[in-house]
Amino acid sequence: MNTMKLKDIFLLPKGFYQRITDSRGTLYAGIILVGIKDVVYTLIDAYPRIFAGKAQAALVTNIALAAVLVLLIGLIDVIFFSKPLADLFRNLSEDKGSGRDNLIIRLMKIYIIANLMMIPLEIILATMSRSVGSGSLAVTMQYVAILLFLVELIWFNAIIARGVNAVYKFKFMFNRLVFIVVFVWNYLIFYALGYLIEKGITLVFK
Repeated sequence: MNTMKLKDIFLLPKGFYQRITDSRGTLYAGIILVGIKDVVYTLIDAYPRIFAGKAQAALVTNIALAAVLVLLIGLIDVIFFSKPLADLFRNLSEDKGSGRDNLIIRLMKIYIIANLMMIPLEIILATMSRSVGSGSLAVTMQYVAILLFLVELIWFNAIIARGVNAVYKFKFMFNRLVFIVVFVWNYLIFYALGYLIEKGITLVFK
């Protein structure tokens, strides 16, 4: 019972995922929030070059470009994660009756929810990585940051896997493999997206 309650707290109840609809209004808002989450720390690091000391026209242009970059990265992140996996999961599901577009949108929302749940932890990690220090305290902080990153990695993928298993009807054997599939796919997207963000900021902002 306690285990189930902990799962419901940290991974959300299965009933929550089953109530997710294919309405598009919240989807668009979620894509923007994911884009902000993906790009904000890189933009903060690049702030002196992009925004500080710029003439008004250049500043307005760079703000507009930043908004476009946020939207573009959010779209790429959500779509590149969801579309291939939605097709795979639907083919492996025992229920072939659900509409393809319906399932893709619901998977997108599960991915968005998992991203939003990571924001407090990512703020802590970003604060720790930017804190100045030396000596044994700094070393301890580095180990704590690594541990928190591993926690985030497992937690993030576990949330998505639980949501997928709640929405799709798989045979028992594949239920256990969903986490591995999601983990590997997210690992690939993480590095590809990081490279894309760095290159995008270098090319877009002068």
